[in-house]
Amino acid sequence: MQARQQQMYTCVSATVSDMHTAGEPLRIIEKVTPDPLLLSQRTSLLALRRHLSDNCDWLRRFVVLEPRGHADMYAAYLIRPACHPQADVSVLFLHNDGYSTMCGHAVIALAKYGASRGLVEATPPRTTVNIECPCGLVQAAYHHGDEDNPDSSSFISVPAFLDATYNNFTVQLEDQSSKQFTELTLNFDLAYGGAYYVILPARQLGLDIQTDAVDSLIRICQQLKAAISSRVDVSRNELLCPDLAFIYGVILTDGRDGELESDNLCVFADGEVDRSPTGSGVTARVAAQAAKGQVRQDGVWRTFRNSKTGSVMLGRLAEEVDAASGTVRVEVSGRAFFTGSGVLTAETGDPMLPGFRVK
Repeated sequence: MQARQQQMYTCVSATVSDMHTAGEPLRIIEKVTPDPLLLSQRTSLLALRRHLSDNCDWLRRFVVLEPRGHADMYAAYLIRPACHPQADVSVLFLHNDGYSTMCGHAVIALAKYGASRGLVEATPPRTTVNIECPCGLVQAAYHHGDEDNPDSSSFISVPAFLDATYNNFTVQLEDQSSKQFTELTLNFDLAYGGAYYVILPARQLGLDIQTDAVDSLIRICQQLKAAISSRVDVSRNELLCPDLAFIYGVILTDGRDGELESDNLCVFADGEVDRSPTGSGVTARVAAQAAKGQVRQDGVWRTFRNSKTGSVMLGRLAEEVDAASGTVRVEVSGRAFFTGSGVLTAETGDPMLPGFRVK
């Protein structure tokens, strides 16, 4: 079996461009040999996502995991021609544990990539790039910048909403050193910004997102996500198809909801820590704040800062989509930078294929 698996990867190569948005890495997969989607039915992007997950997960492991990537690597697999008739490109998002439904930092990077690398015709000072994500069509824009103004990217989210606010929700969390369980009573928001997030102030957990060690934050967020996921069924929401109905991450905040500046830290997938303020997380936070009357459609940008790196994104309420369901669209802005490019290869006989994680 091992020999057959190695033979399968003997001729693999992937052409990639690397970027970062507000510190969070993005590996853009431009071309793969052999093409993992060659024999797939391109009925929809979600169908391709299922095909990649079920039949060709070797690509994610090859590109994202060690020794070519790392535990916090994030990738975007470009699919052209796009599945959606109005999209310039479709994209699948890959992380350390699988496939996400939306990624704001990736969309911000892809807007710059699209305008800079000929994915679309550049039309300074603003180039529009329509990107189909698993959660839906997202209109992104690259703002070219000049001598007086730095470049940036922005996007208008898919319909976002506050799913529910949970009060007096009890969870048991294990202390790593004592192995004893502590019962906590929490109040948190469950909000959707293209992906589902649990959002709560870190102080409820006795944590400080500025000073506490990242390992401690990861451990508690992972326990919290598992506890809430086991008791809260997000598939009940009729606004979403089953492929989108799962809790993706936990966002710990400084508690300054609705203020002009706020810090947060997002732990998603299998303990992956976002170095940026999390684009879809900003969307979810603004949607939750709008539902509570903490923000209005007033054109005012609010600053969201990553508590560890200090990097920023801006977010504002762009549109109220449907008053009955409380859905809104959020505009998110940030800056992305190219960091490298190359070809990832697999040498015959490499025993570390297709990739691994050290935990």
